[in-house]
Amino acid sequence: RTATYDAAISGWFAEELQIEHPTWRAFGGRLDQVMRYGENPHQNAGFYLSGDKRPGVATARQLQGKQLSYNNINDTDAAFE
Repeated sequence: RTATYDAAISGWFAEELQIEHPTWRAFGGRLDQVMRYGENPHQNAGFYLSGDKRPGVATARQLQGKQLSYNNINDTDAAFE
């Protein structure tokens, strides 16, 4: 929770100082699921939620099928947009 707060403060300062591309970017989130694999089968990956409840892949419910991979999530998100 402290990391999430720190990320929010860091983002606020970046906006206030009009820094478009900060060297470091902090992210606070909660692990939602461990994915089958990352972008490549030999990589580990996890899907994190930021607490934002906007409609999208993060708030969708998987009805059937095997555990998703990074590429499955990325492709689904691109189709949703």
